[in-house]
Amino acid sequence: MGENSEIRAVHTDFESVRFEVLKGSAIIEIGQIDKKSPIEIATPNGVLTLSKDTLLRIDVLAEGTRVSVRQGDVIASNGASKIPHGKVAMLSSESAPELAKLDKDQSDSFDLWSFNRAQTLTAANVQALRRTPRSEEHTSELQSQ
Repeated sequence: MGENSEIRAVHTDFESVRFEVLKGSAIIEIGQIDKKSPIEIATPNGVLTLSKDTLLRIDVLAEGTRVSVRQGDVIASNGASKIPHGKVAMLSSESAPELAKLDKDQSDSFDLWSFNRAQTLTAANVQALRRTPRSEEHTSELQSQ
């Protein structure tokens, strides 16, 4: 979540997850998701539905909501429009989303912070896995009890 941003958790049940991005910017990464229980993200200019692994950025701006999809696909406005990976869409309450190619080389300090954070979390997870007993050892311990 970027500076001066506001996000609200509306529903947090596994079967019905819904957030609202009210203002500012958010980078959202979904690693695993049940296609039968998609995640909804409401913005001031439309609702986004995520039903597969996704990496996207949402920017609530004065002229609309910009949705940049780096991985996965996003459905906008209750299934009316698909925003595929590698595309940017400007959502407005008055017209269908306008799609453009995502410039992968364009980034700001928020993108860089998010990328560095993801690398740090990945490294921490690798370290944690190295410290975890192997599943074979764990299984034999359980069997001996």
